[in-house]
Amino acid sequence: MRLDYRPAILLACAMGLALVTAGPARAADRSHQIVFEKTIPNGEIWPAILEAFYGDEGVQVIAKVHDTTVSKIERMIREKLTWTAWFDLDEDGKDELFVIITQSYTCGSAGCSGAVLEHDANGWRRLSSINHVPINSDQPLIVKRRDSERAGFYPKSDPRRAKLIEKYGPVKRSSN
Repeated sequence: MRLDYRPAILLACAMGLALVTAGPARAADRSHQIVFEKTIPNGEIWPAILEAFYGDEGVQVIAKVHDTTVSKIERMIREKLTWTAWFDLDEDGKDELFVIITQSYTCGSAGCSGAVLEHDANGWRRLSSINHVPINSDQPLIVKRRDSERAGFYPKSDPRRAKLIEKYGPVKRSSN
C-alpha cells in the first residue's frame, strides 16, 4: 500500500506561508497616511509654494527657457502640476502643508521633490523637504509615515524635533 503525502505537504507549505506573511509578533507600527491630491492652491498659499520651490526668480528662469510668459508658466504649474496634502506633524492641532510639484525642474527618474510648509505668526515658511516621491497618475498618492519619522521633517535646532524623538524614538529613514 502506497501513501499519498501530497495533501500533507501542501498543508505544511500553506501553514509555513501563513507564518511567514504574518511576521514575528512585535509592537504595532503606528503609521499615518498622508494623502496627496491634485489641487489648485489659493492665493494666500501660492506665493509661499513658489518661494519654496523656485526662489525669487525661478519661475522667470523657467519662462525664459520655455520662451513663454511668467504668468502662463505659473498658471500651468498652479492648475495642473501641484499636489498637496495636510498633516499634523507635531500634534499641535495645526496641519502642516505638504506640496509636490510634478514638473521637469522638480522631478527626476527617482520621483519628485516636495516641500513641507508651516504657517505661524510670520506667515508661511518652508519647514523641510521631501525627496523621491513617485507620482505618475491623476490618482491620489498615499505616503505612509511612521511616527518616528516625523522628527526628520524638523531642523535639528527645533525643540519640536527633540519632543518627537523622545515620544516616538529616533528617526529612521524610509524609502518614501
